[in-house]
Amino acid sequence: MHVLARLSLLGSLALMLTACEGGTPGSPTEPNASASPGASANVSAEVKLPDPTDIATFVGFKAISCDQESSLKSSQGSPSNIVVNNNTDATIKLYWLDFNGKRVEYSPGGIKADASHRQGTFVTHPWVITNANEECLGIYVPETTDTATLNVNKTVDVVGSVSGNVSGAVSSSGITRQQFINLMQCYKQKLPAGASLSVDVILANVNSIPDSAFAGANFDVQIQQARAAGCTI
Repeated sequence: MHVLARLSLLGSLALMLTACEGGTPGSPTEPNASASPGASANVSAEVKLPDPTDIATFVGFKAISCDQESSLKSSQGSPSNIVVNNNTDATIKLYWLDFNGKRVEYSPGGIKADASHRQGTFVTHPWVITNANEECLGIYVPETTDTATLNVNKTVDVVGSVSGNVSGAVSSSGITRQQFINLMQCYKQKLPAGASLSVDVILANVNSIPDSAFAGANFDVQIQQARAAGCTI
């Protein structure tokens, strides 16, 4: 998808998000099929996410698609251990999704090619594997109190990806890409289901625009809305 098209999409979704917000954030509302027609179709048609079962083989894990990241967070569970083996020729990164669903990196500098990382964790805690650009390749949740093993066998570039650290770009609103993603993930939890569909599409597309385009984007309205709903950067 071209950069200008992605920027146009993000702008349109911001308007959709504002328009969809009627009523109190977080109030129970049935999904409105007519509120954002084609929103889910845009995700599947425009964003080609990796298949986590194609990215890695594993024992003791449940694999979850990257498009579910915004709905995942850690909860209380039994102690477990995980081992991540990087069988690729590239650096990968490992993130824990904390109790608020925010990424916390557990691989400073990344897991290098042919290296392994052992980590204590808990059953039900989601772990995100990304490429060097911090683009999600798969999400894996340990299901055993024994050691769960994850063999990452390939990395891919997500559609529209660019070289460099995508979380390093700072928008004209003074917010980094990862901060914006974390803010939108929090905001989604505050919205009725019909409005949250628009946030899903924003989250699916924001990592795929180049740093230069992200740096020129203004998210003041979304930041104000998220903060008003109780989210913080």
